[in-house]
Amino acid sequence: MQDIMTPKSPLGRPLDPSYPTNLAILIITPLLGLAAGIYQLALSGSLGDAVLAGLVGGASAFISWGLAREIDPDYDLSAFVAVAFSVIGYLLLRPTTLAVFSIGVLILGLRIVNRIVGYAPKLPESLIVFVATAIGAYVEGWPVALLGAIVFLFDAMLQPQERRHYLFAGLSVIVAVVVAIINQPLEPAPLTQYAGPLVVAGLIFLVTIALTRQITSKTDLTNEAVSVARVRAAMLLALICGFLMVWWHGDRGFVATLPIWASLLAVPVYRVINWIIVKMR
Repeated sequence: MQDIMTPKSPLGRPLDPSYPTNLAILIITPLLGLAAGIYQLALSGSLGDAVLAGLVGGASAFISWGLAREIDPDYDLSAFVAVAFSVIGYLLLRPTTLAVFSIGVLILGLRIVNRIVGYAPKLPESLIVFVATAIGAYVEGWPVALLGAIVFLFDAMLQPQERRHYLFAGLSVIVAVVVAIINQPLEPAPLTQYAGPLVVAGLIFLVTIALTRQITSKTDLTNEAVSVARVRAAMLLALICGFLMVWWHGDRGFVATLPIWASLLAVPVYRVINWIIVKMR
């Protein structure tokens, strides 16, 4: 079992159920999916809509948990605050789909940038992320390729550097340009309802990044200290992804990236809660 649960790649982090927080999310996710499905069935009476709602609701909660773990590795419980925000967001916004490729590239990108597993990606893994970026750009818009370029650029610049990723960053920019010319509308969609709150949330998260000056977590495989600079870069990457999707897809982009915004909001909220609890002791 231990071998099964050991990461084989810096892109993958298997969920070991022997850890209480991992076991908790493995239990919570299907329960939330079932609740979302029953809720939708009661509203519409359509079994197909209920199944879709269950999948989206459960996936949104699980992804928000996973994203928070990548950008806030020192605080396990902030990931469950993200789950709570994803549930609230689901009830308010009722997403029928998620930006699968954008979120997928972000998750892979976070693991490249924060190096939480413990070592740099090899060439085949770099190619996997590049291909995912290219497909995502074609399906969900050229900003996905720009996101991939930022992932590779961050990893090439941060210590220990992976200089090969300067090349992949350049290739991702080329993909973005080609897709923008061939396959995309000329202007981004308007953001009408959520601009103000998202700007405030972004500013709060930028302050959170600035205040993140120490990381006590260790890497999964090498048991080395996780780089503060890399975690801060990963936090910035998540914020950039959220705003890229909102900028290009407008209100629809915000709804489709609900798990990203749930995690971005959860991190500062949990840190404030944790600070209050510490002060009250």
